[in-house]
Amino acid sequence: SLKQHFPTWDSQIEPCIECSPYLLDEEYIQELWRLGFRRISLGMQSLEGDDLQLMGRCADPARLLDIYGLVRNTGFNVNVDLIYGLPGQTLEAMLVNLRRLIGLTPKPENISLYPLVVRELTAMHVTAKGEFDSDAMRGEFFHVACGILANNGYQPESSVRFSLTGRQA
Repeated sequence: SLKQHFPTWDSQIEPCIECSPYLLDEEYIQELWRLGFRRISLGMQSLEGDDLQLMGRCADPARLLDIYGLVRNTGFNVNVDLIYGLPGQTLEAMLVNLRRLIGLTPKPENISLYPLVVRELTAMHVTAKGEFDSDAMRGEFFHVACGILANNGYQPESSVRFSLTGRQA
């Protein structure tokens, strides 16, 4: 069905799928590979337990790392999403989280950095009660993060996405 509806679906491209790591297991990951997907974008958002709890995520950091390992061992290239600027999150905490992502083995081919955006009528809007860090801190994190990513072989691909040097999305 994929090949029928997407005529360019072949081994010369790198089909990607966005996945919530909280819903993946080994069987599902292997089936995605069998179907021809070669890149997974994982909405990990954080590797810190307190961050995950604040965002209402249902997995702990160890589970996220296990899923990352399963995805990598299957052969997928990976994009990892990181959300920064959570209520009460310090600049150093944001940088520790980024460094943990960069330290994964093997490194994700892409890292996407997203500043927290809270929508009304969401659980985060109720939980956070307006306790947000300044735009200046988010800007400082992004500026420092760009340098850290560059020093670790990543280049900007867009305003949020960074790729290991020599990689294309």
